[in-house]
Amino acid sequence: VTPLAVPYLIVRECVLILFSVSEGYPQAVLTLQPAWAQIFTGETVTLSCEVEGGSADWRFKQYRDGREEAGCSDQYSSRYGDSCTISTAQYNHSGVYWCESASGQERSNAVTLTVSSKSFTF
Repeated sequence: VTPLAVPYLIVRECVLILFSVSEGYPQAVLTLQPAWAQIFTGETVTLSCEVEGGSADWRFKQYRDGREEAGCSDQYSSRYGDSCTISTAQYNHSGVYWCESASGQERSNAVTLTVSSKSFTF
């Protein structure tokens, strides 16, 4: 073995190890449409969980009033694939949302959604 061959083998092994680790953990990104975090009661908002490398049976979670609960689970919400549409936003839809893998081991970024009443000033 020549002295130049040894560093080449070490670099090659490190690259393979890093590739296999990143391959096992898909990254999820939670986005809102429309893209602002404050909406008014009665409006529609869609949360989308975009997963690099395809879907991994991700679910929506919400943290509200000091407890974690299932997001997208009431009569105003509907789920289609990796998206959740809240068609008639209510105050109780306010909270911190994230996507979570079925195993609970991986989570997306968190997004805070605030639902408030419309106020008009004349």
